[in-house]
Amino acid sequence: MHFSSTSCALLAALLATAQGHMLLAEPVPMGASTLLNGPINQDNYPCQSTRANAFDDTGANTAMALGSTQKLRFKGSAVHGGGSCQVSITYDKQPTAASVFKVIHSIVGGCPAKNQVGNLPADPNGNGADTYEYKIPTDIPTGEATLAWTWFNKVGNREMYMNCARITITAGGSTKMARDLARPVVRRDQSAFNSLPDMFKANIGNQSPGCSTKDSADLDFPNPGQSVDHFGTAAPVPPVGSCGSQASAGASVPATPPSSSAAVPSPSAQAPGFYVPAATASAAPSQVAPSSNPSPAPSPAPADVPNALIGPCNVEGIFVCLAGGKHYQECGSGHWTVAMPMAPGTACAVDGSGLAMLPVQHAKRHVRFSHAHVHRRGHQDAV
Repeated sequence: MHFSSTSCALLAALLATAQGHMLLAEPVPMGASTLLNGPINQDNYPCQSTRANAFDDTGANTAMALGSTQKLRFKGSAVHGGGSCQVSITYDKQPTAASVFKVIHSIVGGCPAKNQVGNLPADPNGNGADTYEYKIPTDIPTGEATLAWTWFNKVGNREMYMNCARITITAGGSTKMARDLARPVVRRDQSAFNSLPDMFKANIGNQSPGCSTKDSADLDFPNPGQSVDHFGTAAPVPPVGSCGSQASAGASVPATPPSSSAAVPSPSAQAPGFYVPAATASAAPSQVAPSSNPSPAPSPAPADVPNALIGPCNVEGIFVCLAGGKHYQECGSGHWTVAMPMAPGTACAVDGSGLAMLPVQHAKRHVRFSHAHVHRRGHQDAV
């Protein structure tokens, strides 16, 4: 019996459908009842948005604390020899083609299955794919967001897969701080989020014009960020075609800043404020000696910033003002960052919702924290 090339292609497509392409299992995807296991296209990008209940997050809102480690799991069996994946975030609750997704983790090769030549044994509900880990950055805004898993398969048609999940990013640490930072009126600086790389797009028509991926090779993302896992068995290959604009979209930053030099983003006009609970800044400062157990590799404090803090800290994400509101520091990854200058014309000050970066003429009062006050507050919040 003779089969045409068209018939063979249709047969292969039917077999892949019977096997079940991969679906996101953890975090729980939105609109799970109508989620399709096929690739994304230019019409339903992003998140298969044209299907019914595409953004239904009933029972599918996963809480994720800043700095926490999360798992990425799948169901299905048509892993197409693996490939490369990304985990990205947007703060749009119902993303559109104009939404900007920022990459927090990239997996180059071996995703969603490692060391796999073809597909796993056919099972649309199979759990034989690998499980991966990624971290939520410590310096992005809290609140509701949309997390996207995207996948560029290694073997088969040149495709892009995309499932989306509703998540709520919390402050972590103390319950009080998590509750306060989750309020809609409380904002954190956006510059760290904006500096993350844009999610890579290819193989989806006018949503990625002229950009595709090479068959039988793991995709080497032009800008994967600094949180990257490599699980491929051969050298990855860059995308094909006109993908150059995506290579420079956003700067690479660590998903979790190193403990010895956790970076605090510089203030920007588009992102006008850092906030922590106002109660944190209410107690009167007191003077005691700094901790006698400094970090083995503390962040250096500039000599020209009085009372800059050095060593470990207890409340992740807390900010303090220094030098009459002209500088600030953050507790990041368990250590105080270096003191950073405020933007010209602004001051670190307290307003009704917390510690904020405000224009100097609007600052109600400046705040300076002593070592004793910060350590005391950190201890109380951590208890």
